[in-house]
Amino acid sequence: MLALTRLVHVLAVGLWFGSAVFFTFVVGLSLFNTFEELTGRPAGDRPFWLPAPPELEKAPPSQRFPDPLRKEQGSRIAGAAVGPMFPWYYGLQLACGVLALATALAWLGQPGAVPKVRVAVLALAVAAVVAGWWLERKVEDLRVRRSEASDAVLTGAAPTAEQVAAADQARAEFGRWHGYSLFVNFLALALVTAATALAAWLPSSPTAPAAEAWRAPAAAAPPSEAVRPGPPRP
Repeated sequence: MLALTRLVHVLAVGLWFGSAVFFTFVVGLSLFNTFEELTGRPAGDRPFWLPAPPELEKAPPSQRFPDPLRKEQGSRIAGAAVGPMFPWYYGLQLACGVLALATALAWLGQPGAVPKVRVAVLALAVAAVVAGWWLERKVEDLRVRRSEASDAVLTGAAPTAEQVAAADQARAEFGRWHGYSLFVNFLALALVTAATALAAWLPSSPTAPAAEAWRAPAAAAPPSEAVRPGPPRP
């Protein structure tokens, strides 16, 4: 049973750590940087299958919009591409976290401080994942509001100051909550990194000390021939 729990624990924290690092630093950054670079090019330098909408070929209506404005297209495409991945991302993290925490709780009876530290780190990491998932849904709602308010400015022939102010407020609120989401994601990543490092100190077999104690007296006992009684003294 101990070998099985050790196996499940190592696989869970390893998959959790690897998927979080890959999604955060490879998938996310690659998508946004690639689309921002492509859509930031002038019309003559862009691929034919990614034309720039005429609504984005003008000066930004405020400092809350990107400059050049056509980068807005890249941000929207990247957001649409990465959005469907979040349920899988957080679902996988939560499943791995539950398995890792369950196996760690089974080792709380082991001596030393490492089992308690392991449980505390994993419990905080699972809580961070749950909070991050909730924040992601909040950010998604704000993304829709930001897009609607921004579209009213970008597609209008003569947007009013009130429309621009509403778009700026929606974009600022989205940016603030998106920052909270990123912070919680990095916190969860730091905690799962610590949990992965703690896998170097997994509990050993509980039968090993007992076996050593059983062998020690036998090794110290004298041979049976040495304890034969001699003849009685006269």
